[in-house]
Amino acid sequence: MRAALPAARENAGAVSPGAAASDQAARLIQDATAQADRIVTAAQVEAQRITVDAQASARAQADRIKAVARGEAQEESQRITAVAQAGAQHITATAQAEADRTTAAARAEAQRITAAAQAAAQAAARSRVGEGSLDARVVSRAAVAIFFQAELADATAGFADAHCIGGGGFGRVYHAAGLRGLFAGDLAIKKLDLSSMQGQTEFLQEVQMLGACQHEHLTPLLGFAADSGPGSGVCLVTPLMKGGSLEDRLLLDDRARQQLGKLPGAPADGFEPLSWQQRLAIATDAVRGLLFLHTPNPDTHKPAILHHDIKPSNILLGEDDRARLADMGLARAKRTAAAHLTTVTSVAGTNGYLDENYLGTGRFDESADGYAMGVVMLMLLTGRPAVDPTQQPIVGHCDVEDSEVLSLSDGNAGEWPIAVAAGLHQVGMALVKRNRERRITLNTALQRLQRLVDDHLAPAPVPEDLEERECMICMSAPRHVRFGW
Repeated sequence: MRAALPAARENAGAVSPGAAASDQAARLIQDATAQADRIVTAAQVEAQRITVDAQASARAQADRIKAVARGEAQEESQRITAVAQAGAQHITATAQAEADRTTAAARAEAQRITAAAQAAAQAAARSRVGEGSLDARVVSRAAVAIFFQAELADATAGFADAHCIGGGGFGRVYHAAGLRGLFAGDLAIKKLDLSSMQGQTEFLQEVQMLGACQHEHLTPLLGFAADSGPGSGVCLVTPLMKGGSLEDRLLLDDRARQQLGKLPGAPADGFEPLSWQQRLAIATDAVRGLLFLHTPNPDTHKPAILHHDIKPSNILLGEDDRARLADMGLARAKRTAAAHLTTVTSVAGTNGYLDENYLGTGRFDESADGYAMGVVMLMLLTGRPAVDPTQQPIVGHCDVEDSEVLSLSDGNAGEWPIAVAAGLHQVGMALVKRNRERRITLNTALQRLQRLVDDHLAPAPVPEDLEERECMICMSAPRHVRFGW
């Protein structure tokens, strides 16, 4: 019994292997958990450090980029400013050169007009009313005669069809050989149809414009009749332009040939097509006449005048095929309140010759007249009408490169020199540009045409009644003054 007690006590103090393993596992788990916590904590601390470093690096990089951008922006601004200043200097120099050329041309034109006016005044002083024949080239400012319509009816056999040489929406034109002993030459009597006009407004407008404006390339007004009574109307009397209208001379179709055949002195076998030389001279004449209308003259109180209806049928040719503008019924003086344009409430003019800007805004200015003149130049080059239902409008048809211009030119005009065809094409297209700010002025157009005339046309023959005198403008050596133009 006493031997068994120590053994029992020994057995009670001993630990089983299973319990020891469980304790070991628990300690390992606890150590692993603590290690994991330490690793997570260290990772979080490292992540925070990396984040802080990255943010600091990003801010530093952003600051460097901003500094570089500011420097580049400043350099770009300086470069743009330098380019703009250079462009402004170029534009200023170009404008100054253009102004110098315009001034020189204006002075030359003033000298020419002054010389022609002085010559015409001397010629008028030597002549007496009723002597000689009426010459459509005389530019002297004579009084406008007032007739009774019965006088005009008597001179045209009662406005007989046999005397009718043309007509249109405005009325009819009759031929008369002299009136009241004052005019011995061939006359044109334009009998206006008041039903197609705004009362007598257009009649009075045409009397005012033709009567007050004398120029070698405007049809002069010799007289008019406006008496009332049964069958009465209003009539304008002008010299008969025996070369017909530019429209008829360009087209020369059956209608045009019939119309031209009614003119006194017309060739028995009809008019020949206009040569390229004649077309170039006509373009120059027409632009010169229109530029005169656009130019105000404070000495004579003539305002700037807009024609409003430039087209070939309103450009008449004399026996020498020099051109004059006609039909001033739509012409208007510029308004003083808007000296750069005239605004109308309804569109007036002829389809094919109307500027798109005028059609859209109702504002008419020199550029709109210039557009119509550009269309006329393209017609002179091509011989085509401005508008033909079977063909492309002439402005689009002529929108080609210089190398293709000869293919556009009218072969009936003879063999065009490439410089003349290209020059006329360039002037015409420069007047009809859609962007109005890029169009040339009529003054520039005249300078370019005159250079073509000087380079390619022989000087006109000197008239027999030439007077040689000293120039009153520049006091240079004696120069020739023509009384005929």
